[in-house]
Order: sequence, then structure tokens, then C-alpha cells
Amino acid sequence: MELKAGMTTQIMDTTDARFEIDVAHSMSPVLLYFWAPWSEPCGAIDPLLDSVARHHAGPLKIVRVNVDEHEAIVKRFDIHRIPTVLFFDKGELRTTLVAPSAARLQVLIEDRFGSGMPWNTARADELCASSALAFHGQAARKRICLKRLRDSVFSADRPPSDCAAGGAGYFVEEVGVPGILGDMIDTLWRLTCATESLAYARARTIALFEAIPLGADLTDIAPAVVYELLHDQRWGLVRYVPEGSAHEIFARLAVLHARELVGTRIDNRAWTELARDAIALADGHRLRQPEDLATPRDLQPILIEQMEHVTRPLAQLDLDMLLQIVLSLTYARDQPRFWTDEDERKTRLMADAAMREVERQFGLKPADDDIRTVRRWRRQVRTLIEKLEAAQTTVDPTTGVRLEIWKSHRDALAAELYCAVCELMVSRFDHTPKTVVFH
Repeated sequence: MELKAGMTTQIMDTTDARFEIDVAHSMSPVLLYFWAPWSEPCGAIDPLLDSVARHHAGPLKIVRVNVDEHEAIVKRFDIHRIPTVLFFDKGELRTTLVAPSAARLQVLIEDRFGSGMPWNTARADELCASSALAFHGQAARKRICLKRLRDSVFSADRPPSDCAAGGAGYFVEEVGVPGILGDMIDTLWRLTCATESLAYARARTIALFEAIPLGADLTDIAPAVVYELLHDQRWGLVRYVPEGSAHEIFARLAVLHARELVGTRIDNRAWTELARDAIALADGHRLRQPEDLATPRDLQPILIEQMEHVTRPLAQLDLDMLLQIVLSLTYARDQPRFWTDEDERKTRLMADAAMREVERQFGLKPADDDIRTVRRWRRQVRTLIEKLEAAQTTVDPTTGVRLEIWKSHRDALAAELYCAVCELMVSRFDHTPKTVVFH
């Protein structure tokens, strides 16, 4: 039995040869988890599955399938997306969850095994806590961190937070800032690189570090930024919430998040009930409006589908995910000014063709720890997609022109949002109480 680093021994890897024994003929209920080591979404639910395996070690088995290694099982269940979780009872498939949120997985377990598991105890305090005040209140330490930044070349495997700290794993110790805040700055740098010049992204990132005040306890900064991304009326997710049940759920979420910001402990049952209501809303909406009847620019199904992903404590919400949700809704709002349904259909067909050709020529993305191979794979994919887009533009130049105009506007919207988040972060820095500063 092969185990993933950090996982409990209750999670086992099956193989093509052992599948019948491990799953099909098992008299215990089984969660069959399709994953790959390079998949970030899989990494997001791994800790939850680890907790489930430890808490329900007797009545439930969790079995994993590496999709890169066991093609027969993948084909048997027609798996096209990971993570996918299948629930079996006495060898019979009962439930299929494709790319499930943590909340949806929690509800599945509770429905079958009860609500005794302590769901959201998961590390809200750890995620935001720092071991010291910013730069330990030492001006000399801040100068050292900034010099490291200015002397470094940022990259995917050496992001700004690692550069400031002098290496991976030292950020909290060296900078005295919560790790989640370092992750946020890294995310903003990476996303800004996609819409602005590398020099601009680098300069703005260094400016964020420069704005971190000496001797400040920045524990509350990351939750406050996430709160604004959800509940701010100017550019938060709340702008797109429709009236009715969705609005009521989001209002309850805002109350819980506001209580979190002032340090109130929230009963786990409140989060579970909220997530359950968000999931029920999404499932009901999906039944009333099948996917093939919804237009790609319809904001309501986009928002309702995403609500189950945000009905969680602030410290457990990912900035990258929230930015993508806000942007997807902003794009859907603006797209009709530039793009027709027929344009969207053509573009989707082209994207589907591109992904099929990518998989045919280059296979799936290599493991992240094989940095050299990943870079080569990305270059090859990017080159192929550019060729396909150029071919499409040659065949249909009018659509190509509109696509370029829409892409330019979309990049401007993204850049505006990233800039707003940076400004919010700096504003929070400015209003954070400082302690004694040592020179």
C-alpha cells in the first residue's frame, strides 16, 4: 500500500489488479478518489480526506486511484476530470462527485455517517497566525528582506515570499508575517504577470513588501482582504448575488464572517448548515435549468454554482479562487458588449480541440516537482494554442478581431481588480497598530 506524504495509513492506493478486492467486493462503504500528484484541486481536498479517514477508520474505506498510472479503472468509470470521488456501498456505486468542494464532500459523509466529525476545526488559527510582529520590529531586518527581494528573480518555483525570506519555508520566521499573507502577495504577483508587464508586477510586489509596517501584528489582514472580496458593495462577490434564497444564504454568510473579524468563535454546525443550504440551492437550480439550456453569460447559475465554495471561514478561503470567481462573474456581465453566443460557441469548440490535441501530443501535465519538464510542457502547450488561435483567425478574421478586443478588455478588468486588492492591502497596513521599532 503506497501512501501520499502526510496522509494517514487509512488511505490506500489501489491498482488495476487489486480493484475488485479493494472496491468492487468490499463489504464496507468505500470512497474511491481519482487524483494525480500534479493536481492542485486534489491537493485542496487531501487534508479533508485525511481527516475523514482517521475519524471514520472503522466503517469507511478511502481508496485512491492515480489517473496517470491506472488507465483501466479510469476508463471503466469514464473519468474526465479530477478530483472525482465515487461512493460505493457493498460494491454498488451510489454517488458521483466531480471536482467536489470540501463542503459537498462533508455533506456526503455526514449524510451517511452522521455529524460527529469536527469539520471546521481545520487550522483557521494556524493559517493566520504569525510567530512574531512584522520584521520583528527591526528596521535592519526589513532592509535585509527588501534587499533580498530586489536582488532576486521571481519565478514559479521561487516566488516573492521565498525571495524575501531567503528560501522556502522561512517566511514566517524571517519576515514575521502570517504565511497566508505571503501566499496572497505571491498570488497577486503571479496573476498580475498575466495582465501586465513582468517589470510592473515585480515593482508592485516589492512596493507591497515596502508597505508592511514595522512591528505590526498582521494576523487580521488576510481575513479582512478576503472579507472585502466577498462582501464589499463596490467590487465584491455580493454585487452579483440574486434576490431570493441565494441572497438569504449570502446574508447569513456575511454575518458569520463579520463575527469572525471581531474574534468571535463560530459553532461548526453553523458552517455545516450554511454549506448544506448552498449545495441544496445549487442542486435545485441545476435541476430546474439544465446546463444545455443555460447561456454561458448567465450570471445567476455561475454565482449559485460557486456559493458552496465560499460558505467557509475566512481563513480557509483561497484568494486565487475568490479572484477567479469574481472575475468570471465580471466577465459574464461585460461579455455581451463584445461577444455573441455564436462567438462563444466557436471559441469553446476551438478550446476543446486545442485540449484534445495537447493531450494527444504532449499528454497530461507532468508532476510539479519535475520543474524542467513542466516548463517544457507549458511552452509546447502555449505554442500549440497560439497556432490554433492563429488558424482560427485566418478562417474567420471577424471573429478573431472581436476576440482580441474582448481579451484586451478582459485583461483590463483583471488588472483593475488585482490593483484594487493591492490598494486594500496597503490601506489595511496603514491602519494596523504598530509597536516599538528597533533600529
